[in-house]
Amino acid sequence: MKAKIKAGNRFDSLRDFVNRVDELGDCKKIDGADWDLEIGVIGELQSAIPNSPLLLFDRIKGYPAGFRVATNIYASNRRTALAYGLAPDVQRIELVRALRDKFRAGPKLIPSVEVKNAPVKENVYLGDDVDLFMFPTPKWHEFDGGRYIGTGSITITRDPDEGWVNMGTYRVQIHDKNTATVMISPGHHGGIMRQKYWDKGQSCPAVVTCGQEPMLFAASHFEVP
Repeated sequence: MKAKIKAGNRFDSLRDFVNRVDELGDCKKIDGADWDLEIGVIGELQSAIPNSPLLLFDRIKGYPAGFRVATNIYASNRRTALAYGLAPDVQRIELVRALRDKFRAGPKLIPSVEVKNAPVKENVYLGDDVDLFMFPTPKWHEFDGGRYIGTGSITITRDPDEGWVNMGTYRVQIHDKNTATVMISPGHHGGIMRQKYWDKGQSCPAVVTCGQEPMLFAASHFEVP
């Protein structure tokens, strides 16, 4: 029996969202793909098909089971609506109108809550124990310079003068076991903040998160004044 999803659903994590999509029968699981181009090619081919399923890769070549990669997360009207808290049966132009109305209503600010422990701290690696290659990060395209763990990510920075926090979606490439670079196009808030630190002769502290809840990820790449 397929689960019925109503408008207004919220998710605690990307894992929670993927599980709900799987309950709807809209998730295709693929075992044994190679991180080197195969995941990227399969994702590209599948995304060319209208309303194609979410793809969940597991047992990726060279990696243990459970180190998974999800692609084509929003490659259907239904999943986009589901992620944004809209009725999943809304289609095409109605989806665009529903999103427009949601944006016009303006954001509802939610106060932050500070906690002592969180799932993000379940696994901590420091110093020489850091190895970015422990994740099955794909090389997505033939002429990519390397393996990109973002743009399915959020880069978090704090303005050094005003103190406010920005979340942005930027390209993040892994270069070696403990080095990743973030490419920020000119004019984006993350780049403006970064330059402020550099002008002060300081490094710009940043946090890169991967696998975040869908609505949070959406907020990170909306272009807001």
